Amino acid sequence: MDFRMSYCIGIVGAGGISRAHGRAIEQSDRAEIVAVCDVSQEAADKYRGEFDVRIGYTDLDEMLNNENLDIAIICTWGCFHAKLSNQIAKSKKVRAILSEKPITQTASECEEMVACAKDNNILLAEAFKFRHHPLH
Repeated sequence: MDFRMSYCIGIVGAGGISRAHGRAIEQSDRAEIVAVCDVSQEAADKYRGEFDVRIGYTDLDEMLNNENLDIAIICTWGCFHAKLSNQIAKSKKVRAILSEKPITQTASECEEMVACAKDNNILLAEAFKFRHHPLH
């Protein structure tokens, strides 16, 4: 019997970078994208078709309340990261938030984002994967 944990993931923002996350998650046997949320239903539906995601939302609160997510991945424009991260953290509906870079637009937004995640016992990370890459 395999007791490894499998993670249910919600994608927030169905634009270009969300596809890189989708391709990476497809390669994992320990994670599954169960929902996607975008302001455009058309974009959410397109993402669903590309990555065999069960449901798409245009309302983040609806996704958080209806789905049993472990991780939310924020793939929107950087100017929305702080607001979305704080909304997700305050919902207490996930255990972790991964935000695309830049994590925020200002240092004060970042401090607020970190404090909100900490106050709600949510792990917060930035997807800054190439910082230590040998060719960077």
